[in-house]
Amino acid sequence: MAYQHFIAASAIAFGLAVPQAALAAPAQAVSDGSKVVCREVLPVGTILRKQLVCMGRAAWNKSIDQRREKDDFSREYLRLKQPQRPDMVQLGKANWDRLPTLAARGKVPYTQLATQTQELLRKGACNIPGQSATKFDIDIRYGAMFDEQGQISRVLVEDSQCEMLNALAGLTVLARAERGDFKVGKPSAGTWYADHLTLTLE
Repeated sequence: MAYQHFIAASAIAFGLAVPQAALAAPAQAVSDGSKVVCREVLPVGTILRKQLVCMGRAAWNKSIDQRREKDDFSREYLRLKQPQRPDMVQLGKANWDRLPTLAARGKVPYTQLATQTQELLRKGACNIPGQSATKFDIDIRYGAMFDEQGQISRVLVEDSQCEMLNALAGLTVLARAERGDFKVGKPSAGTWYADHLTLTLE
């Protein structure tokens, strides 16, 4: 895929940055019904290879007629690009629960990201304990800083134990910001907001 080059290039530029008074904090649980879950399914009426489909867990229990467009993330795609500055995306830890939640709109490209994660695990580019190309559940915490004009200036990604996956998460945050997914009002310079990205294949 086209964005693989950008992921590799950006991963090299990653450094270690920890905001002042930053401390590790446990991840918050995600509501099970709203959690997006990916599964490999065989397209109806074909003998093609299975395809990755990502939907909210509750949607998997609905019939095709009952599912709504917002339940399905299969067609969502983001073009991932190298950051404007090498230091825009960095690794680090923070007391995520003490940061204001990053308000977001728009769909996360779960199928795109889960497909890439599956490929990284299959090829051995990621070696995360308890995770495999056939089943994974990875939660990546991140923080985003915005300038006084509301433009994203920095992204801090918690280490997932996979350099390429860290880069994928960081570039996704930047791409969503460019698309206008994040609304933070009129932040003061230096304000951090927190959120997380969960990638699940069952």
